[in-house]
Amino acid sequence: MKVPINNTKLAKLIGTFTEDEFKMLGQFLKRNSSKAVVKLYNLLKEKFPDISSISKQDIYRKIYGNKSYSDRTLKNLFTEAFKTCEKFLIDSYLNSNSWELNSIRLKIYQQRKLESIYLSLINALESEKDIKFSRENTFDKDNLILGSKIHYYIHKNDFRSAVNEKIIRTEYSIVGFVVKYLERLRENIIIEKGYNLNSRNEIFEAFKDNFNTEKFLNSIESKAPHHYELIRIYYLNYLCLNNPGNIPLFYELRDLILENISKFSRAERYFLFSDLTSCCTEMRKLGYMEFWKEANDLYKLMFETDSYTMNKDDYLSVVLYRSVMLAGISLKDTDSLRAFGEKYTKKLNPDFRQGIKNLLDANIAFLEKRYSESLEFLSRINYDFFMYKLDVKTLLLKIFYELKMFEQAYSTIDSFSHYLGYTNEINEDVKAEHRNFLMIYKKLLNSLINNDLFLKAQVMSELKSGITVSNLNWLTEKASVNN
Repeated sequence: MKVPINNTKLAKLIGTFTEDEFKMLGQFLKRNSSKAVVKLYNLLKEKFPDISSISKQDIYRKIYGNKSYSDRTLKNLFTEAFKTCEKFLIDSYLNSNSWELNSIRLKIYQQRKLESIYLSLINALESEKDIKFSRENTFDKDNLILGSKIHYYIHKNDFRSAVNEKIIRTEYSIVGFVVKYLERLRENIIIEKGYNLNSRNEIFEAFKDNFNTEKFLNSIESKAPHHYELIRIYYLNYLCLNNPGNIPLFYELRDLILENISKFSRAERYFLFSDLTSCCTEMRKLGYMEFWKEANDLYKLMFETDSYTMNKDDYLSVVLYRSVMLAGISLKDTDSLRAFGEKYTKKLNPDFRQGIKNLLDANIAFLEKRYSESLEFLSRINYDFFMYKLDVKTLLLKIFYELKMFEQAYSTIDSFSHYLGYTNEINEDVKAEHRNFLMIYKKLLNSLINNDLFLKAQVMSELKSGITVSNLNWLTEKASVNN
């Protein structure tokens, strides 16, 4: 019985290659591997990218001829090929990441005591260093350069210069540590609230109990204002998450980020804008519906400053696209929604483009009271992203309400309630918001059917009570209109 190679490590690794990468791999193998590995590559090339159907027995026969089949021999060949593919990927990575390559070269020249080359490379790295800040690698590059300088000066017996560089490196290390500490405080809240997991650690808690962030900030405000603003941003970010509803804190954070936005890397801008818009979501949950506009303004800045993905070539997140869409829907800004869709739908992963675009078009049609067209767009959506299910069912209920399609509305309420009961795709807070929506929607529907103004007044009272409910603006609008 022939055994396909699809479960081998080699097949799985090659399965990740693009066509261009696979072609370059062939050239690399000719220079860096045995003839048997090159023969193996040529066999795989005939079937690439679908190499899963090739059997071990066929490969062995074509490479080794009439020799008796040996699984060990073939395994050794695959191991050699796998290691050479790894070397190719490492080589490709280093060639496209000059900083990583030069860091390795720096260590080599240091070990071989090639001082003049070592110093020139330090200077090259310093000029190449990205001055934009990122929480992912807080001053890592600065510390590498400073550490290399310290080593060089000590070797040259220039202790004064070495001490000066050590002082600077200590400064960067402390600031970087405090930023990471504040980020950890923020993450702890998310982990404990969002995932109901215990993230506490005895060493961390001991440090937290004894470190006074406010006192530290007050101490460096005049001495190191550039570091003060950076640390203040991450401290405020933590405070806003820990104290949702503190509007002055939010605006201080927003203004400080926007004043310093050019100092951050693209990935960092993405994180900071995401944090700000998350704060807006928390504000809306507390009843501050004006934060729909605030979020919408932040999304516009996020896209204007190319901060909507962590890396330039990344796909736009479906979640972010949806969030921008919901903000535009809340403000009934159909022109902006249409322009956004035309410009940014193509930035999404192709697998999700058509579904989310149909959802966007359905919402635009609904806002423009083209209800039949909205239903048509909804009918084209495949549920390949779990949030579609919430959005589609919610929009269906709104359309059925507007068209007085009562039977369809009640049927959708039942199916929606059932879905919320069994699904594990959605967290409990989101489920609660939608259950409250269904409860109030059903009362609104009954008031519409029976022309019951007293029931509608009860609905308005519930909405004003501060209940956490999805689609609050639409429900409030419908409750305000006389039948």
